[in-house]
Amino acid sequence: MRQLNLTGVYFDQALAHMLCDLPQVEELQLWNCIMHDSDVSVGALRVPYISYQESRGGALSEDAIPNYRFDQWMRMFNQETLLSLSFFGLPEPRIQEGVLRVLAHAEPTVLPRVTRLSVPAIEHLWHFIPWIIPRLSSLGELMLPQGNHIIPIPPTDFVVPSSSLRAYLGGVELFPPFSAIATLTQVSLVHTTQRPSDPDPVCEVLSAATSLHERLTHLRIVSHITLRRLRTFCTLFPNLVVLKLRANRAFDGLNREALIPELYELPLPPKIEEVSIQIQFEEGVGAGIETPEGTALVHYLGTTYPTLQSFELVDEVFGKSWTRPFITSKQPDAHILPASTPPLPPTVWQEIAHYLSPESTRSLALTSQSLRFLAQPFLFREIAIHHILLDRRRGRSRYRHPAIAVTGQVIERLRFLETDRIACAVRKCSIATVPWLSQGALDMSWDGWDSDEDSEDGYDEDTSAYVVRSVFMALPQFRNMRRLEMTHVYFDRTLCKGLCELKQVEELHLRSCTMHNADVPTGALRVPHILYSEMNEVRGGVVPNYRWDQWMKLIGPNTVFESMTFFGMDDLYMEESILRMLADLDPMPLVVRLNVSVTEHLMSFIPSILPRLRTLEALVLEPAELNAPDPPTDIVVHSPSLTSYDGPLSLFRPFSHIQTLTHVSLVDTAQELSTGRDPLCDVLSAAAGLHARLTHLQIASYLTPQRLHTLCALFPNLAVLKLRSKPTAHSPNREVRPAPPNIVPR
Repeated sequence: MRQLNLTGVYFDQALAHMLCDLPQVEELQLWNCIMHDSDVSVGALRVPYISYQESRGGALSEDAIPNYRFDQWMRMFNQETLLSLSFFGLPEPRIQEGVLRVLAHAEPTVLPRVTRLSVPAIEHLWHFIPWIIPRLSSLGELMLPQGNHIIPIPPTDFVVPSSSLRAYLGGVELFPPFSAIATLTQVSLVHTTQRPSDPDPVCEVLSAATSLHERLTHLRIVSHITLRRLRTFCTLFPNLVVLKLRANRAFDGLNREALIPELYELPLPPKIEEVSIQIQFEEGVGAGIETPEGTALVHYLGTTYPTLQSFELVDEVFGKSWTRPFITSKQPDAHILPASTPPLPPTVWQEIAHYLSPESTRSLALTSQSLRFLAQPFLFREIAIHHILLDRRRGRSRYRHPAIAVTGQVIERLRFLETDRIACAVRKCSIATVPWLSQGALDMSWDGWDSDEDSEDGYDEDTSAYVVRSVFMALPQFRNMRRLEMTHVYFDRTLCKGLCELKQVEELHLRSCTMHNADVPTGALRVPHILYSEMNEVRGGVVPNYRWDQWMKLIGPNTVFESMTFFGMDDLYMEESILRMLADLDPMPLVVRLNVSVTEHLMSFIPSILPRLRTLEALVLEPAELNAPDPPTDIVVHSPSLTSYDGPLSLFRPFSHIQTLTHVSLVDTAQELSTGRDPLCDVLSAAAGLHARLTHLQIASYLTPQRLHTLCALFPNLAVLKLRSKPTAHSPNREVRPAPPNIVPR
């Protein structure tokens, strides 16, 4: 937790001590929180940034406002804390005695680093401010709102010194004592007089502040707007960057028709970046604010003042405005964007779009036409082109796949993705065809898939073969694509060659993809990382021969198989086409994770396969039947790198001697809990070399108190223990006591 917001909380001594014991909090907001007389030591609240506020709140009368004890809070604040203080809506005696006097007389040892102070301009303000401001050496912003108090006119000889104040917001009448502060660069003045007078008090005050003329960069005025004032502000402050004027009435005949010509003659400062004028025109005078003349003015200002980034003219009566962000020719690629683009270079928006989520990118594209132009390529960082094979006899598909199912639409979409703007943004591409399976699996080796045959009897161009070939022709355009996923794709010679030429791909996923029977070039597919899987997705269906031997020949020897998966295959296919070939393969692939279905003779191959897989870290054995076959008692499996075993309990004993094994996940496939010796505890107890080494253990079996005690006692260095139990009469109920503390793993 980095930020804590507290509102209306009463702090007794216990809560005060607890608040001081939260070292993780970096920002604390205290709004109308009451502090009890606390014994907390001075400066005990060590929070880097604190925002403190006292206000009336709700419809409370002045007599009902509690004493928040600002003096006690000040005692707790640490000297290194950056503090923002706000007080409004409080009775004048409370401000005078409970706030200003505390700040004026606080000991230096309890005075925090106040960066912002907002306090009402009460009658006796000048009895305290000239002594408070110099003490606040970190004060950067001072706000003196008038509220319902009488404006306290400062004495003419008053000067308020400060070494850090850079921003002032308050009444015009209160400003003269602050105008000589050397660090002041931002001024916001409020003038509440009903009508302008002569001489003009706003212009007089600003003209007298001669030391401020060269320093001021930000000026905001809330008052009447006259043509004289406009010219005076622009003339007095040549280094203005931001000028904001807000008025509730315009005088001196300043109507819509008169204002536009005057703005042409207005001598804006040469460094000006932002101009905002909010004005209520005299009713019934002049034409609408959105006129051709206004558009011409905006163009003129943007051309005349190259630093101007935003010009805003708002009619508060009709709610209309000109808002024109300017893009200068110095900014890169500005010519491709309409003038309504926010005032940031396109390169900055592109950098921002790189880090947005897909939802945020879509929102950005809907913001404006220019931002849509920028954001659109980022909507296609991940693309999926899926197509459904149609049953030739029925002309329809049983699958309701979420992707596009019409060839014409797929090709049309592909042409759009091939354009330079979109193609360069693609990072991941997924290609899939889903065969319709009426009776068993569709034989994907029929001649309609072989594009190399001159005679393709019955071949229809409106098939997934045509779509896949079209996609492969487009893949070289995706020059920044790093990840390619393919599912149920049949690779003929053309596709095989195209796949090997994709040098930009760093990670390739092959899911149930079939390689053609012809010879393939040895080691031609040089992809750094591959995830290969063959799975039978239809229960009882006939599994096609995906030609794993051809894939192994095609893939280069330095490729790392992040995972190699064979699930749902029949025993004959697994043993003859996969396990036997894997045992005899030379050179052996660099496999990190191996997932295989358990077959009847699995343990006849595993002892010869694992020692040769020198990069294997995880082995997953998926039991196809309820009862996995028990391995011979004399079999021992060796591996130089295996760290994780996930499989049946009955097969675990040969793996328990592997010296690198630290993660074990066991599934007990027994239908009933044995009433004699516990097979789970027997197997784990016999693995003596594993006891001190095991850090992660997961068990899916029946749970009994004896098993819980045994597991905790056997493995003293366990970091993670997960148990998933089957229901049984021997299982513990909610009243069973936990294991004694002396056998709980560290």
